[in-house]
Amino acid sequence: TVKYEEVYLNEYSDYFDALTNIERYINFYNNERIHSSLDKQTPAERYHGYRRDQRESA
Repeated sequence: TVKYEEVYLNEYSDYFDALTNIERYINFYNNERIHSSLDKQTPAERYHGYRRDQRESA
């Protein structure tokens, strides 16, 4: 997924630019992007055992 949604779509000026953007994507993927295979949860929500609506109402 990271290759198709980040790496192949962008040109990086150097190693550190690539590293920064790939780290940003991984953070997005794990903490913001919902996954249908995880019952519309993020990987972080599934791993830590809470749902987005519980977090937002707290």
